[in-house]
Amino acid sequence: MNSKNKSEIKYRGKELFMINKYEVILLAAGKGERMCLPLNKIFYKDLVNGKMLIEYSIDLFLDDRRCEKIVIVYNSDDENEIKEIISKYNDSRLMLTTGGPLRQESVRNGLKMINSEYVLVHDGARCNLKKEIIDDVVNNLGLYDCCVPGVKVSDTIKKTTNNSIETLNRDVLYYVQTPQGVKTEAIMKALEEMKKTDILVTDESEALERYGKYKIKITNGRKDNIKITTQDDLKLFEYLVRWGNVQDWSIKRRASFFYWK
Repeated sequence: MNSKNKSEIKYRGKELFMINKYEVILLAAGKGERMCLPLNKIFYKDLVNGKMLIEYSIDLFLDDRRCEKIVIVYNSDDENEIKEIISKYNDSRLMLTTGGPLRQESVRNGLKMINSEYVLVHDGARCNLKKEIIDDVVNNLGLYDCCVPGVKVSDTIKKTTNNSIETLNRDVLYYVQTPQGVKTEAIMKALEEMKKTDILVTDESEALERYGKYKIKITNGRKDNIKITTQDDLKLFEYLVRWGNVQDWSIKRRASFFYWK
């Protein structure tokens, strides 16, 4: 193990090799068409703090001394807006590159600017991220090729195929989130293999699942680590920012119901 990047510690009673530094790929190349906004949703300023959605993630990572670089992968149509954000921060750790039409292409472009042994890939629209999620990923990544925040499924999940329907065992199902921590070399190899096929993946852990025998761990996510995809998500996020974050999903549902009204 590279002693410059890891240190042996006890975390939650276990011996771990915690990584000392990492870099980030912050994905912001989508269009957010389902939001029906006149601008890319990541530039929307919330009604509570007046911050752009993407700024919440930028601020959180910049506050972490282990984070050595943030590569923002953006849509070329948003060049002026994203450069304005970068100039406001005036932080040399912030870098830019354009994305592609697919997530895996955007990640591949971001990886070209990554120098660290470990990289965290995060959705720019997942703006309610908390440091404890980052810590759990980072504190486990020294022993795994990939660490993925997840929350156990509590709802009943049905799988439909043609005219058949099947109830899945929710005891083994997780809602998966970001940031996903990955060994840089592993994800680069997996994405290069994908270029030879027409297979599409929805996250980085799936790429590793398909292309190689990699060790993947699901770490602790949070139910309020939501991704802003619809107007309802946005209203819920603003409620959480205004009134505080909650882990109990039933409480959050009731609270957000009154907020939407």
